[in-house]
Amino acid sequence: MGYITRDVGVGDNQVTQLFQKDRFMQDPIIIDLLSYWESLRAGRVAPMRSELDPREISSVLEHTFVLEYNHALDVRFRLAGIKLCEMMGMELRGMPARSLIELGHRDELSRIVDDLIHDPKIVELQLRSNENKGGMTARMLLLPMQDQKGKIARILGCLTFNGANMQHPQRFEIEKVKTTRIVGVMNTTAPQQVTGFAEDTDAFEGPTSFTKPTMPTKTGGNRTPRLVAGKPYLRLVKGD
Repeated sequence: MGYITRDVGVGDNQVTQLFQKDRFMQDPIIIDLLSYWESLRAGRVAPMRSELDPREISSVLEHTFVLEYNHALDVRFRLAGIKLCEMMGMELRGMPARSLIELGHRDELSRIVDDLIHDPKIVELQLRSNENKGGMTARMLLLPMQDQKGKIARILGCLTFNGANMQHPQRFEIEKVKTTRIVGVMNTTAPQQVTGFAEDTDAFEGPTSFTKPTMPTKTGGNRTPRLVAGKPYLRLVKGD
C-alpha cells in the first residue's frame, strides 16, 4: 500500500480548499463532511462529539459513521449510516471497525486509528474489495473528535464506494493512506452544545443507524443543501 503525506504550509490555507484541489480525494460527500467538521472545531484540534448535529449533515448522513476508541484493537461503531449497513448486510452498531477490512489489513487499520488518536490528524484511505466480490472501490475519511471529558476518543468518518453492490458483506484492502497533521489547542471554549445531543445520553443515537432527513426550502419541497467550508482555525503541517 502507498503512504502519502502533504506539506500544506501555514496561515490562511483552508483544509477544505486543499481537499477540493486534491486529485486523490475529491468526493463531494467527503468534502461536505470535512467542511462541517472544520466549522465545528473553532480553534481546537478537534470538536466535541456532543456538538455533532445530524440535521446539519443530512446530505451525507447515509454514508457517515461515528467510532468509539477504547484501544487500538477495540474500535467500534457507535453509529453507522444506512448505506454502510446495506453494504455489509448487517447492523454495524457495536461492531468492530476492523470488520470492514480484509484480515491481512486489519492490523494496519488499527495502527492508523491509534496514530490518529494519539497524534490527531485527518486521515484519508483509498480502499478496494476483492475482485471476486465485484471489484468495489471505496474512499474513507477519518476525523478526530473529543468525548465529554475532552479526550480524543471518538472518530467521525464517512465511507463512499462504487462498483457492484453485492448482497454479501464487502471487505476492503487498504491501497493508499494520506494524512494531514493538525496543530491546534485543546482547551478553548467549545461552541454551544446542541440540545438533546449530549455525549452521555443516547438521544443522538436514536435508531441503530443513521437515516437521511430532508430539509424544507423557502420555495417548498425538500432537498439536502450542500455544506460550505467553515472559517479556517488550525495550522496544518506535514504529517509523519
